[in-house]
Amino acid sequence: MEDRLKTLSKVAAVTYGNYLCGYASSGDLAIDDMTFDSAPLKVLQFAVENREANLTFKLLDADDHAVSDVSRAAKVRSLVPVKFLWCRVRQSFAAVTQALLYLLLGIFGLIGLAITVKLYLHEQKKEAKRVQELVNGIIGIVKKQSLKHPAFIPISHVRDTLLTPDEKKGKGQLGSRRWEKAVRYLRLNESRLRTENQIIKGEEYVVWRWVSLHPSLLGSKERRSPTIEKSGNVPSGTGGLISSSEPESLEVERKVTTLRPQSPRQTTARTHLRTTVYESTDSTSTTTAEVRPRSRSDSRGRKSISLGPCTGWSNYARSCVEIVPPTQCLKLKNLALENTGNAGLDIAKDAVITRLTSFGFHVYSVDFDHKSEETAVYICCTNKEQAADVYRVFYEQKYNGEVVQVKFLTLEKYLERFPYLRPVLSYAA
Repeated sequence: MEDRLKTLSKVAAVTYGNYLCGYASSGDLAIDDMTFDSAPLKVLQFAVENREANLTFKLLDADDHAVSDVSRAAKVRSLVPVKFLWCRVRQSFAAVTQALLYLLLGIFGLIGLAITVKLYLHEQKKEAKRVQELVNGIIGIVKKQSLKHPAFIPISHVRDTLLTPDEKKGKGQLGSRRWEKAVRYLRLNESRLRTENQIIKGEEYVVWRWVSLHPSLLGSKERRSPTIEKSGNVPSGTGGLISSSEPESLEVERKVTTLRPQSPRQTTARTHLRTTVYESTDSTSTTTAEVRPRSRSDSRGRKSISLGPCTGWSNYARSCVEIVPPTQCLKLKNLALENTGNAGLDIAKDAVITRLTSFGFHVYSVDFDHKSEETAVYICCTNKEQAADVYRVFYEQKYNGEVVQVKFLTLEKYLERFPYLRPVLSYAA
């Protein structure tokens, strides 16, 4: 009986092994197919009764449910399949190949991810380099324009110069994004580039201006000029601070430049502008207005500055800007004062009168508000056309190293500050 049980177990194991290798359609050994034994039910009954714990197969009914009653069993399924050598080799090779395939897929995935990250970082570095080149180009154009007139350039002109037509197409294109990055970088990191609003040929533009200090204003060895007396007179040939280590030829040249407006004709014109508010064209009748007394001791909170070798006006060129004057009165702001209080404004006022005289202008009044803390000089011209010409004389000019701001002022506001001019303007009308 033991030998018959071993034979039955071996046949069931081979049948199930052939099924796993793909050689058979079913891995179960039907009881009706046990032709190798004359009484297979007795063998199964012997196995269940004597070796139930060590059985290498299990009994199944027709619905593939495990049973322990031999009378209900329809087939036997081995628990230890036996496979042929070639089947085992083939299955092992397939398993190893599948594992290697998964490993290679993982390796290639990691390599692809590393290449993608490297390309992304390379593109980011390349894009940052292009943005930096664009920033350098913007700075170069603005610095080059600062040596010309006017000393500013519209931002749109710089953009059209540096970007190609293909880069400017569409707001979301790469060129536009690169330009926005460059502008944002300049706004956050470049303090020497100032953004302003300027009127060019009657149209308002947002412009860039280079505002770095001129090398001539960076001298280290300087000495202060003699103290200004309480009368407000300034010694001839001095300009605030004079460098003690500069060559004699440069000092002589500055003295000549400083003394140039002191010719008899210009001195007479200056005296005329300071004392005579309006003079009639008729030589037989002259009307003068009394100039208000000035207080030279009250500083009104105005601050003085330390001036370098290049003091006074930056140059004597006239601007060609087109302007439609709304009124005949002008206001000059942002004047860098050599002294504190009204004494400094007296010097600035004399400089304005000298510049007007050098261009041949005769205006109604040049004065500053003695009650205001603002460092501004006011000009009342004879008409709007003359106001436009005077505007061009002071437009984009620097006084003591600071850009002077020129603005128009209504006649009503001008007369509120200087009411002594009302009878003169009434007489002129």
